[in-house]
This record gives sequence, structure tokens and C-alpha cells, in this order.
Amino acid sequence: MTDCGCFGDFIKLEPRISFYKDLVLLIPSVIFVLNWRKFHKILTIRQHNIILLVSTVILLFYSIYNFYWNEPHMDFRQFKIGTDVAAVQKKERDAMAAVQVTAFRLKNKKSGEIKDIPYAEYLKTFEQYAEDWETIEQLKTEPSVPQTKISEFMVTDFDNNDKTSTYLSNPEYNIMIYSGKPLYRTIEADVEQQDTVFRVDTIFTDAGKDSFQLSKTIDKIITNKVRKQVAVWDQNFVDAIKNRIKPFTDKAAGKNISTTFLMSGIDASKAEILKKETGLDVEFFTADEKLIKTIGRSNPGIILWKDGKILEKWHYKKLPQFEKVAAEYLK
Repeated sequence: MTDCGCFGDFIKLEPRISFYKDLVLLIPSVIFVLNWRKFHKILTIRQHNIILLVSTVILLFYSIYNFYWNEPHMDFRQFKIGTDVAAVQKKERDAMAAVQVTAFRLKNKKSGEIKDIPYAEYLKTFEQYAEDWETIEQLKTEPSVPQTKISEFMVTDFDNNDKTSTYLSNPEYNIMIYSGKPLYRTIEADVEQQDTVFRVDTIFTDAGKDSFQLSKTIDKIITNKVRKQVAVWDQNFVDAIKNRIKPFTDKAAGKNISTTFLMSGIDASKAEILKKETGLDVEFFTADEKLIKTIGRSNPGIILWKDGKILEKWHYKKLPQFEKVAAEYLK
């Protein structure tokens, strides 16, 4: 664990530092508990309750505003507005590729003894450790650039083809709709499925009496009903895409700006159902759920990309008119 996680991306504290912080804060806490009778009251009970109530309402409103009504007011994540994701990813991966193995940590299979052998020494003497020792860890140098979620930014289609370049190597403006948590449920339903019946004929050729070839033609197409698991998308989720996002992307398409939908936890069949219900005819990609939630909090949300850089991101409830976006960015 590289940080305590107490303050998220706002303040990074190593677990050791966080432990010392707690010890320091424990001192006044003990003093307050043991000497509470000696403290003077500055506020009355009524004033205390009013401050508590007002603070609770303000903090609750601010918390809801930062995920339910809008993107976070202050974004401390790696994919904040203005980030050149392509450049940062290259730096992080180059730094990771430059990491060197300094030693091998070995464990004796019989005694359980653990010792570290320098890399150069291990290469010369590894044969003497082959039988009685096992490698449990490689000790490496720290990367010169800290690794973040940007290093893990990878996008694929439903056939697992890499599509990351759609955003990181695209010199044109492009729009990403994203959803870290697709809102649907599955039910069993009768689905029509077409089966093709073929007719195979034997045709003799002039090459000889035993020479023939098979001719395969369609005889008929039968429609059968098959019981399958199908996705039923949440209506509010569908309405958000259909009524708020689609009008924006339709106008963007008129300016030759492409749109893609990045979503976790679905397959091609679920995507097709969502396309039909929303009328949003765009290409769907997939990525890790935690990665998408790091990119943005809105579900769904919208990001404007260009040259691997995040120009702007919007909560779907705060998506402006396309004309306003075009006036600001499409110059």
C-alpha cells in the first residue's frame, strides 16, 4: 500500500506518516476527555444545535452536488480537465520500462531463511540456489515518475481489440460518453432467432462420371423463438442518454466530430439493446470499471478529447448546448 487512503487523491500520506499523525491527534483527545469539566462553554446549547444543523445541511448539499448534480467542484484525480493523458502515459510507461532489478529475494525451502542476493551475484551463482532456494520477490529500483491510473488507461472493443488510440492518438476533436456502472437488469425473455435451412445438390461435371461438386443454396429461413437472458436498461439511464446526450452528439456529428461510448461490464448484445432504446448509433468500447470511475463521476458523463488531451468534461445534467461548446473550442 503506497498511501493510507484517508483523504483520497486530495492528500497523499504514507501509512507510516498517517500513523504518526494519529498519535499526535490522540494527545489532545485524551486531554479533552480527562479535563472536560475545566472547559468553558462559548456557545449555548441552542447555538450549538443551530450550527450543527446548518453545517450538516451545507455539507450534505455540497456532497450531493459533487456527484449527483455535477462533476466534483475540485478534481484531484489524474484525469482532470487539461490533462495531456497521452503525454503522461508515455512518461509513466517509459519510467516503468527503465526500472532495473537490483536483487533477488530468496527463501530456503527447508529452513525458511530469507536473504537478498544482488542481481549480478545471482546471475553468476544461481545454480547453487536452484535446488534448495526459491525466488519469492525481485527487488527493483523505484520508477522516476510515480505510476497512476493513467498508466492503466486501456480501451478495447468487444472483440478485445485495442482501441486506446481512439483517444490518445486522435488529432481530431472527439467525444467520449462514459459509464462506470451500466444501469440494467437481466430477465428471461423469448427472443426471435432466424435459422437458415440450406439445400445441397450434387452436380456432375465433365471431368468424369465420378466427378461432381456440391451446390449449396438457401432453401428457406425459419424464425424460431428462443428463451434467452436479455438486458432491460434503467429508464432514467436511457432518458439521460436519449434526451440530454444524443441531441448534443447529433449536432457534433454535423461538424464531423465522432462520438464513442466507453462502458464497463457489458457485451455487444447489451450495447445493441441500448442503441435501439436510445437511438444513439455510436461505437461502443469497454474498459475497467475502476478506471472509468477515476475518469469521471457522472453516470453517464461526457468528455471532449483532442490529441490525447482532456479539454472538458461534463455531468450529463450540466451538459451545455453544443453551440456554446463549439464557440469555445472549435475555433
